[in-house]
Amino acid sequence: MQEDIQVQHRKPEYAGFWLRLGANLIDGFLFGGVSWVLSKLVQGSVVEMALPFVFAIVVIWFNSSEYQGTPGKMCMEIKITDLAGKRISFLRSLGRSCVYYPFLVLQMLGFIYSVAALSAGNSGEALIGTFIFLVCSIIPLVGIVMIIFTSRKQALHDKFSNTLVVKRSY
Repeated sequence: MQEDIQVQHRKPEYAGFWLRLGANLIDGFLFGGVSWVLSKLVQGSVVEMALPFVFAIVVIWFNSSEYQGTPGKMCMEIKITDLAGKRISFLRSLGRSCVYYPFLVLQMLGFIYSVAALSAGNSGEALIGTFIFLVCSIIPLVGIVMIIFTSRKQALHDKFSNTLVVKRSY
């Protein structure tokens, strides 16, 4: 006599705003600290200018790797999946990152432009830099606030790339 095996399909538990914020803070300290040390070691070289791109690739790789997330996500016991709960590809991780990295770069450039213009005494150009900074801050901010209001707690980059951030089940 053969017993029927019932497979249970559990709905994933989505990672909310605070878990994701915690993961990002951990990653910020980790990657920021390593980046700071490396930039001091290779100061003034082409390698120093390449560090942000190297770290972006490392984050993209972590998200598509068997770990399914960065060290911060692993510490917070969350992971990135596709809509079916499977590991995402490197290209999907790249696409996911391409939604918010350009805005962060533009934010930084707007801020630097504002500070440089103010230092030079040009308040008109400082206003332009501040405007660029603010406009480029709104889209990522809206994208992050979406986590609170969407049913699957997806940010803009999750919606764009059809990914979920879920709690790990061991």
